[in-house]
Amino acid sequence: MPNSSGLIQIKRDLIKIGGTSLTAADWTAILKALIDDSIKGILRSIGDSGDSPTNVKGKTLLKALDDLYTRLRIFDADYGTQVLKVASTSGTVVLYTVPADKTLYIASVWLMTRLSNDYTGELLIRDENDNTVYTLLKQFSRTYTETQTTAYSFARPLKVPSSYDIVLKNDEGANEVRGGFTGWIE
Repeated sequence: MPNSSGLIQIKRDLIKIGGTSLTAADWTAILKALIDDSIKGILRSIGDSGDSPTNVKGKTLLKALDDLYTRLRIFDADYGTQVLKVASTSGTVVLYTVPADKTLYIASVWLMTRLSNDYTGELLIRDENDNTVYTLLKQFSRTYTETQTTAYSFARPLKVPSSYDIVLKNDEGANEVRGGFTGWIE
């Protein structure tokens, strides 16, 4: 067992951590600053924050969380105007026309066909000039009788501008195609 002068030396060595002249109190302050800087770093991990960010291409963590919430708005019935449209046709029918000065966000789509002849069922987006700009879903027929249903949920809602139409189309005419979508407008 060390004598009392040896215990005093051990105490001094413990107080001066790592053989430096820094005391435990100094190290506590350094670690606190490091923790504070780490938290700030995490909050800025996707990009700089503040009034004048230096990383203008990046996003702050808060902005990333806001974007995530925006993608999940379909689950919030109090946000925007919810839209659910379903129809059936043996020809072509406009399910929905996006109102002027509004944007439609499509979250999910589905299409059901009764296949007994060669035909194609489609769920489309057409512009104001009736040009197809996007095919949401498409099903091809088979030569035997069966019912086929396809559904799709978008990880990021599909943005549709004002005056565009969501169209359900059957190019054969004798069989019925059913389809629809969910989303919201704002």
